[in-house]
Amino acid sequence: MLRHAQVCYTGGLEFTFTLLEKFKMDKPKVAACFPKQVELEAGKNYAYCTCGLSADGALCDGSHKGTGFTPNVFKAEADETVWMCQCKQTGNAPKCDGTHKSLDADD
Repeated sequence: MLRHAQVCYTGGLEFTFTLLEKFKMDKPKVAACFPKQVELEAGKNYAYCTCGLSADGALCDGSHKGTGFTPNVFKAEADETVWMCQCKQTGNAPKCDGTHKSLDADD
């Protein structure tokens, strides 16, 4: 939060508070240490959660606002079942690559 002070026309001080950001994150939250099965429909757009704060764990619900993270938006090329990463450490986003199996308890 940033606080600005300026002199009011009455001679007093006027304070203004500006919420600059919700909170910056340097790394995503591990939503879960297992993937989530998601049914994709061909031609439909999806927003994969990259921050780990979404209630869904895999798909974005807007919880990233103010964190510095943005969702990974993609269009499904075919009707398919995919296992989406919820640990947010995959090298193959949005799909799980098994990285969650090697995470420490502190991650």
